[in-house]
Amino acid sequence: MTEAIAQIIEEMVAIHRTLNALAKEKTDAVIKGDFKTLDRIINREEAETARLSQLEQKRMRLVEEATGLPGERATFSALIEAAPEEERERLRDLQKALAHEVFHLKAQNDLNQDLLKQSLEWVELNQKLFLPALKSPTYKHPRAEKETDIPTLSRFDTRA
Repeated sequence: MTEAIAQIIEEMVAIHRTLNALAKEKTDAVIKGDFKTLDRIINREEAETARLSQLEQKRMRLVEEATGLPGERATFSALIEAAPEEERERLRDLQKALAHEVFHLKAQNDLNQDLLKQSLEWVELNQKLFLPALKSPTYKHPRAEKETDIPTLSRFDTRA
């Protein structure tokens, strides 16, 4: 039973390594502004995430069976405690490897999120600088009707 769980965890570690590599590629794509590559990376990430979700479901089911604990109580730590002594070290190593990959993925994703926020702020700043002012440059009596010929800007293209 623990061998099957160990194989699943090894696959999960491999997927996280792939996701880490994709996250680094995503960083380069964001910096370069290469949206075609960014789209390709996101599609690959979605496929890997779907595989990871399936493996996680299998892992949870097997850990529940191995430990006899229900749902959220069937943790990896509980599995290590329930495993035979000779398998505990391997399971601890796998737990550390998975935690290591998850930590690095989170750090890379945080960096990507910051880069995307900065990119968006840059676009908004440039939009404000280069778009014409919408207010009329001439004096208008405050009680006069609103001008209807001034175009309004929207962040969304309603034609899409």
